[in-house]
Amino acid sequence: MRKNWRHNAVRLEDEKQREAQPALDYTRMSRLREIALTNTELAKACAATSRVKLLKFAAAVVRNTRRVRILLASHHLRPLVFKSAAQALAL
Repeated sequence: MRKNWRHNAVRLEDEKQREAQPALDYTRMSRLREIALTNTELAKACAATSRVKLLKFAAAVVRNTRRVRILLASHHLRPLVFKSAAQALAL
């Protein structure tokens, strides 16, 4: 009986986390827009638009002991916006 209670509690916590995730994602994208996308074409875009236009692309992430490099695909439509946003967030 006790084991079943623990399993239900874990499922409940997972469900709460799944329900909260979209709100957290929206908050992150809003803060990204406020901090890093000012003075760009995506400054007034909604969270879903900036996510699709800025973060959904083909890239390779290379991790080293000292740094993480993001290699953008050559067909990325907004490499300058992405670079300026990354630099703004790095400060």
